[in-house]
Amino acid sequence: MQYGRHMRRFEILNSQIFAIRNKYLKGSDLERSNVEHVNANKKKKNPDEEDLEQQIEKRKKYSRRRTYNDDANADFINERNSKVNKKLRRCYSEHAAEIKRNMERATVI
Repeated sequence: MQYGRHMRRFEILNSQIFAIRNKYLKGSDLERSNVEHVNANKKKKNPDEEDLEQQIEKRKKYSRRRTYNDDANADFINERNSKVNKKLRRCYSEHAAEIKRNMERATVI
């Protein structure tokens, strides 16, 4: 089955090559400058393959820069934990500040 497909492809390419050769040999000097080249190894790509290759190229170009402040207190053990801590600070920072002030006043008295 594959042999037949390969043989048919060979015949098509062979006929194209001979057609171009005959055109070149019979033509004038003007036509000789416009000789066509046939690449037997070039395959037609599936649109899905082309799309996938474009996505891969796009990903290679993209790199997200991660912001990290060296002077900040390290109150996290990994990236996920730092995000959770940021959310907690955003929701409870007012209440935590008040509790902290009350505790400081109690120790001073």
